[in-house]
Amino acid sequence: MKGDRIHKPPCLSEFLQIQNDFQKKYYPLEKICMSSLASAIASESMEIWAASGGKWWYKNQHVDREKIKEESMDIFHFLLLLWLKLGMNEYDILDLYKMKMRINIQRQKSTDTVK
Repeated sequence: MKGDRIHKPPCLSEFLQIQNDFQKKYYPLEKICMSSLASAIASESMEIWAASGGKWWYKNQHVDREKIKEESMDIFHFLLLLWLKLGMNEYDILDLYKMKMRINIQRQKSTDTVK
């Protein structure tokens, strides 16, 4: 995998285009409902939870990093689908991410003062 890397890393618009092309050919976005995407993301998240040891109260659990990488790509796949279904482009995603990060930073700052 690492030997196949290109010099310039791909940008989000390239991922969105690849996903969009795939969907047009194999399974149109119109046939996918939001709740199915939410369910898929939740299911893949649980697979990451299980591969990362899941039950924190059990000692000496194995963390399967390769499985976590694989499942995180599944989540990314379904997120790309969701963003396409919502009509979002890379600018929309980046703007929303920045806005959400400002909120998260504010939350963190407000809980830091409480400690």
